[in-house]
Amino acid sequence: MTDSARGATEPAGPGSPRPGLFWVVLDRLEELVGGAAFVGMTVIVFVNVVSRYVFNDPIPGADELATLCFTWAVFVGAAAGVRQRLHIGIEFVVNWFPSRARAVLSLLVVALMAFFAGLIGFYGTKLMLAGNFKLTPVLQWPYTWIYLAVPVGAALMLLRLVPIGAEHLARFRGAPVAELHPGASPLT
Repeated sequence: MTDSARGATEPAGPGSPRPGLFWVVLDRLEELVGGAAFVGMTVIVFVNVVSRYVFNDPIPGADELATLCFTWAVFVGAAAGVRQRLHIGIEFVVNWFPSRARAVLSLLVVALMAFFAGLIGFYGTKLMLAGNFKLTPVLQWPYTWIYLAVPVGAALMLLRLVPIGAEHLARFRGAPVAELHPGASPLT
């Protein structure tokens, strides 16, 4: 199907110039949640510092809310980093290899990232479930809401790694890099 005939709800394949509606909504949701959590954390900490040092009256529970916002910003932000391919790569070594070997190395990197995200998700879920029995000191909220960010972020990272892995697999099979992801470096 051509790009002009592709509907907005049809998922785009790896490297398609037009992403499907699912990916667009997920992109915006990640940006909204991660950005709101970061801004919320910054505002809470700033207001609490002013309240504590100017008015000598700290806001009860502000540190707990800031911790909640920080945790969500970090783990949703990590998934957004995978989407934007911001992970560290050592390209000068990889560029010594032929194209197919670079594709294999890229697949290995994606597999290691997926393994790590899976571990984070597994142990984060255990932590989240255990957090239900522990309450925050001031707000008396279950720690589950703070720890929920860990498995959610890991699941988002895994979801973001699927099309990246598909691109590297296609590159291994001989598809040109420009068709897969314009401007992508060999290990991204």
